[in-house]
Amino acid sequence: LITLQDIKSVRPTAELDSVRWQPFAVEAQDQDLRPILGDGLYYQLMQTPAETAYANLLNGTTYTYDGQTVYFDGLKPMLVYFFLARFIQNNPVNITRYGIVQKVTPQSQPVDATMIRQVVNEMKSNAATYRNQVDQFLLQNQSTYPLYIGSNTSLKAGFRMFQG
Repeated sequence: LITLQDIKSVRPTAELDSVRWQPFAVEAQDQDLRPILGDGLYYQLMQTPAETAYANLLNGTTYTYDGQTVYFDGLKPMLVYFFLARFIQNNPVNITRYGIVQKVTPQSQPVDATMIRQVVNEMKSNAATYRNQVDQFLLQNQSTYPLYIGSNTSLKAGFRMFQG
């Protein structure tokens, strides 16, 4: 659902090798996006991404809610940040036939684990911000997205009060 251009438009990066980045993009879709959308809506999005409603969900749109025009960024920024969190955390590790290695070049040195954790946490925080927009958009447009049943991942903080 995201391309290298989508990634660069959200967060400029160095050139990424498609063999290296695509598995992380697929993981972000399946492991981060699917629980947010729910299986039914996720399946519909994957089957018909060009259909207007799903293109708006993916790419963003404006809509009116409660008499106000609201801009929705779409799923792509959230997906990019979920992707970046996965990619940054796992890209330094290469699995070879000789074992797991970390690439070192004369022009650079690896970043320590603490710095990687900080950057990954920042990417996850950015994803959570966009995720709140996604939840709001889907809840405010339930007639267009009836398969959305509310998100069920652990990123959503807070609690619910029940009246007895």
